[in-house]
Amino acid sequence: MRMLLFSINIERTSNIAIEAYDFTGKRIQTIYDSQIPKGRFKTSWNVSELPAGIYYVRITVGGSSVLNKKVIVL
Repeated sequence: MRMLLFSINIERTSNIAIEAYDFTGKRIQTIYDSQIPKGRFKTSWNVSELPAGIYYVRITVGGSSVLNKKVIVL
């Protein structure tokens, strides 16, 4: 099983959303969407069923977003 791991330090209780998009910008999965307490947050995304390619992960914490490019290789 291939997993992509996320570890995020949260400064205060916040809503967090982690969403995955394909190379065309289509959202393919919501990895996580919930409120979490202050501290270290860890989660993972099972990428075993995804074809090789370029994917984007948007991480939104308390209204601020970051977009990261991920390359899945077989």
